[in-house]
Amino acid sequence: MSKKIYSDAELASCAQREVGMRRGAYPKFVTSGKLTQEVADEELAKMSAVAQRLTSLSKSSPTFAAIWQELERARTKFPSAECKLAALMEEVGELSKALLDEPAERIVAEAIQVAALAIRLAEEGDPTLNAYRAGRGLGPFPVAAMPSTPQQQEPPPDTPSAAKPSDQLTPTQLLQVVLNHPRITRREKTQCLLRLKDASDEQITEYVTAWRHTIDEREKLQVEVATPKQEEELPWLR
Repeated sequence: MSKKIYSDAELASCAQREVGMRRGAYPKFVTSGKLTQEVADEELAKMSAVAQRLTSLSKSSPTFAAIWQELERARTKFPSAECKLAALMEEVGELSKALLDEPAERIVAEAIQVAALAIRLAEEGDPTLNAYRAGRGLGPFPVAAMPSTPQQQEPPPDTPSAAKPSDQLTPTQLLQVVLNHPRITRREKTQCLLRLKDASDEQITEYVTAWRHTIDEREKLQVEVATPKQEEELPWLR
């Protein structure tokens, strides 16, 4: 049985009813000694704040409400934080296609999915990239505690059971991650994706290796992005 997703208005109404019930019950609890007046006041204030927050959300932009509904739906259907960057890039591609070729309602639907995925990436991180980041001297992306989507503790990178990104991502997904590096220009990224549109996994893997070498060289030179001359010096991209 699928989990029902409630609207912000329904949740706000439920919270408001709870505030009413607490206002009626807490004085009796204080009198009987089940609660102190201080605890009763604090708990009532917190539930009132919940009701106010949900009421504000229910009256906000319909698009904003739709994003939070999509966020809850996605977390229920796809609870894992694995490969979130690849998923986000895929959704951005679908949004781009919708903007160019599809009706307005499809643009809104795809934009909502992109927003929801971006929120998940910010809050949950992407464990599949931890070893890659560690190899570049970076720590794992901070993962917020999400009670509804508990994460397994990832083994240290030096243990045999720690999977490398190349083992967890397909060559195409890994290429997308590498091409997102700030040392690569938009023009280079476009050229590469067009060239590898129908390429085999082996060819894509070769390009990933070549790009990583190029990125390392540019970082040594402290180059933010490639210059036209540097782009011309990449014969494997022609």
